[in-house]
Amino acid sequence: MAADKIIISFDDAEEPEKEKLEIEIKDLVPEPEQKPAVETFEKISSFPYGDRGYTFNSKSNLEFPSGIERGFGVEFAADLKQSFLNSILESGKYIILASVDGFINLIEKSSGKLYERFFFEGERFEKSGVVLNDRIYVNSIHKIYLIEDDNSPVVFYKAPEDYFIWSSLNETGGNIIFTLFSPKENTGKIIEKTSDGSENIIYSFNPVNYISGEILAAESSLYTLFDNKICVITGNTQTLIENSFAFSYDVYSVLLNDVLYFNSPSGEIYTLDKNSFSTRFTGIKTSNINSIAASDDVIFTGTSTGWSAFHRNGVELYSHIDVDKNTLLGIGKNILAASVNKKIMFHNTAKFAEAQLFSLNDEIVSARVSANSVYVLTKTGKLESFKNDMLIIHI
Repeated sequence: MAADKIIISFDDAEEPEKEKLEIEIKDLVPEPEQKPAVETFEKISSFPYGDRGYTFNSKSNLEFPSGIERGFGVEFAADLKQSFLNSILESGKYIILASVDGFINLIEKSSGKLYERFFFEGERFEKSGVVLNDRIYVNSIHKIYLIEDDNSPVVFYKAPEDYFIWSSLNETGGNIIFTLFSPKENTGKIIEKTSDGSENIIYSFNPVNYISGEILAAESSLYTLFDNKICVITGNTQTLIENSFAFSYDVYSVLLNDVLYFNSPSGEIYTLDKNSFSTRFTGIKTSNINSIAASDDVIFTGTSTGWSAFHRNGVELYSHIDVDKNTLLGIGKNILAASVNKKIMFHNTAKFAEAQLFSLNDEIVSARVSANSVYVLTKTGKLESFKNDMLIIHI
């Protein structure tokens, strides 16, 4: 298209001729409308207490901010004003928090803002769900809810009458696994629920005194504890191993490199030999254990007077002595998170003595070392995100 011309004339009494100023106006092609960039999120999976082995290990590469120039700092803080007992879960986009008050909260990881809140009257979320490739499964004591593609929750599973969903959720072969228990019938069942809706009872048992709230998943086997027995499920085979002492809520179990470790009430750490199906003492002993975590070949024990790190062969690597109880809550490749009274302590796993301490003024129930920050949740619903690149100002 030819350029249009505008002719502007000026009257001048002294000039017999009129000057003409010609201005060319180019064709203006409007710029495309700039749409806001669509934020993309990598789909991820997250499990109760870190991974399928319940080691608290999220395998995050988040660095510990070693040195004096930079450190941890609060990125955001949110107060949900609800009661929580279970662990933090995350998808690519959200932190997922389910409360005993019947709420499921989706918190944006990038901003800390509440994206969505769902309420289920009469429900209690006491155990932890699981996230599989951003498919969110959250279990109450009666139902499992599925949240997918930002849609409202749908009921994925409902427990039979007189049964309760006793355990947190886990995953094996892409399927959801959990324990059901009926106090009326005194019957426990380990259930495998597939994504297409089918349901398999893979083990039934009749406990006498105790059922674990955990099913640990290895590559090819499942492990759970009840009474004085260790149940190992491999394919269609179930093996019961009698232990020398009765299990209880003071016993904590983890799978380190697909090998089961657990403590006795007196503080010894035992392991299960899968080949001989017998247990043996590792040589590790600390009194008053309240938590166990694991990473690579290292086993961590939280106690009433600090925490310790041991090589799995029994050699002590480090011991942190404290006047307060230390409870292990989360671990990545470089960061160990432990609660100390109403404070959260971050330790450098490369230099255990290097640490930072923050007060939340509330009982802490969960911490997750994520890809970009550490999330910490308190019993009354305070969620804080700690970044590792905050500038430290020296005065």
